[in-house]
Amino acid sequence: MIPKIITHTILWGSLLGLGAIAPSIAPVVAQTPPAQTYQPGPWQPLARVNPQRPITINVINQTGLSVDAGFTDTRRDPITIQNGRTGTIRSLEGPLYLLVYVNESNPSFRGLDLNYQVRVQEGSNTINVTVQRTSSDRNATMTLNVDEFGGIYLY
Repeated sequence: MIPKIITHTILWGSLLGLGAIAPSIAPVVAQTPPAQTYQPGPWQPLARVNPQRPITINVINQTGLSVDAGFTDTRRDPITIQNGRTGTIRSLEGPLYLLVYVNESNPSFRGLDLNYQVRVQEGSNTINVTVQRTSSDRNATMTLNVDEFGGIYLY
């Protein structure tokens, strides 16, 4: 059976007469996680946690400034983490979207981009997020996402 998304690509390419001029590029249809094997490519999780257990997130601040960490929903109030300190958020359930940012009232706010590095402690279902400055917005990270299957993504 041809996946629906590929069928639409071929159909539109044929209807527009593009099939003979330019090859159709069909998007890759990904498996529903958890996959049996990891395949390099876009939208692969960096790591996984067990979504059936409470999740703990440690935000390790190495930016040189204080940062705030909060969620895109109202599950918790944002916390402030001083430079060189770790802020811990316990008893979380996915899916979740965590944002770490320099408060805009800080004079260093303008032009400051952050980068996240993620490591998971599987036994304790803990995500360690090390936050550092980056000199390029191309390497900047804005959001850590844990999906309903426990997959961890950075955007």
